[in-house]
Amino acid sequence: MKKIKLIITILLFANISLTYSQDKSESLKIIWENKSLQDAVRFKAINDFYDNYTQSDPDSSLKLAEFHYKLAKQKKNRKEEALALNEKAFVFYMLGYKLDKINSVLQEVMGIYTELKNYNGLASTKNNLAALFQDQGDYQSAINNYTDALSLFKRQKNNMRIADVLNNIAGIYQSVELYELALPNYNDAITIYRKEGAQEKAGFLWLNTAIIYAKIGQTKTAKENFEKAYSLLKAKNDVYYLPEYFYHIADFYKSNGNTDSASIMIEKGIKILTETGNNDRIISFKLFKAELVLDYDVAQAFRIAQELKEPILKGTNKSYKSALFQLLYNCYKKQKQFELALQMSEQYLIYADSVLIDKNKTAIVSDALQADYKAKLFYNQLLANKKEAQLKLKQIKSIFFLILIGVLIFLILFFYFRFHIKKNQAKRDLLLDEIEKLKNNANKELLVVSSKFELVREKIEHSISRKLNETDWKVLTILLEDPALSNKEIADKAYMSVDGIGSSLRRMYEYFEIKESKYKKISLLLEAIKSSNNPKIEV
Repeated sequence: MKKIKLIITILLFANISLTYSQDKSESLKIIWENKSLQDAVRFKAINDFYDNYTQSDPDSSLKLAEFHYKLAKQKKNRKEEALALNEKAFVFYMLGYKLDKINSVLQEVMGIYTELKNYNGLASTKNNLAALFQDQGDYQSAINNYTDALSLFKRQKNNMRIADVLNNIAGIYQSVELYELALPNYNDAITIYRKEGAQEKAGFLWLNTAIIYAKIGQTKTAKENFEKAYSLLKAKNDVYYLPEYFYHIADFYKSNGNTDSASIMIEKGIKILTETGNNDRIISFKLFKAELVLDYDVAQAFRIAQELKEPILKGTNKSYKSALFQLLYNCYKKQKQFELALQMSEQYLIYADSVLIDKNKTAIVSDALQADYKAKLFYNQLLANKKEAQLKLKQIKSIFFLILIGVLIFLILFFYFRFHIKKNQAKRDLLLDEIEKLKNNANKELLVVSSKFELVREKIEHSISRKLNETDWKVLTILLEDPALSNKEIADKAYMSVDGIGSSLRRMYEYFEIKESKYKKISLLLEAIKSSNNPKIEV
């Protein structure tokens, strides 16, 4: 009776949940169909439906995307047109549409984002398109689109998205064993995570670098990176990447001969996968476990093989089938069941050939990607050289221009100062000529002949309305002999200090109101001579 009640209760809750979900979707539909509501409200209801129901009801989302696009067109809202087309492309992918059909929709989205100059949206679409190509095995197209997305995100300085794209590019290179190209991209992504303060989210990046270092034989670095990866993944309880960590650390221990640790790690991975219900991934973990125990516990390895036989043969994974038949071959061989071992060997060879073909394809893709990388590297080097040459030419032109400007400034200053020097010299010569004319003037007003010309102290004092002291008078009489003497030369002739001569001259410049700034001593003497020759002044 209790069991019946429990079943009824579960069904009741399921019915309530379904009813609630239906009511919510209907409520959203009422909103987006209500023409009286604001456009933003209607568009929000549409996007809320996508978030809640696309995964469970992609067909309804596809129909809604068509309505969404028409409404956006009607309202001339290009951003919403892009969102509607994005949703359409996503549903096409979910429903298994061909890449060409999805690509054509995404191309239309990119056209809108280009028109709107929404470079983050354009980059995200390029990134999504690259992921589609990667999923289809078209790694070359994937790399090209990832590279475009990377360039756009860099222009927008969207660092976390840059890190995501670098991780995607590195993932492709890692899958085709181009480890030397994968590592720099992973390390650049780790650096960005650290700079952006998101180091705690970088566990999967450290894990990928650890796997590569283990592959290329750098054991110490691999171990260090495995430890960093585990501490970050464990802190987040990352149930997606933790099993991957346990698988690859087990492989690392196995490669180094530590099968006990490898067994412990693989069991931990199986435990998480069992809890999360990831049955497909469990197969590879159990195959790995069977390989570990084969040498010392054939019975356990055989039990694992029998357990995995049905799900592997029902599946399409050729690598799983190849590994299964190889495992059964080794088990039967160790059990000395040679006829069965031979049968398993034949089956193994069938699938091993398919796996080998896939590996050869991977090798071809690897070579193509490496050649493309080298071509791009060469092209980028050419661009860098061209830019460097242009920069050098620009620098040379700038230097030449600066030299030319410098020469012009020098010539302008040269001629300017030369002109002023000549002008001042001419002015000085005029003043000296005037002094000589006054000295040699035969005018009747002149009291002495020019060869014996002397200053008249009384007239000078009368002219300036003050008495001259002996120092001032002495300076004037020395200047009469040569008005171009320097202060030091005057001081030597007067047996006085240079400071004393300077003080005397400054006083007399004030007495005689000398305004001339260049040849004050000449102007001073000229005024003194004029005063001495002034006939209006009577002594």
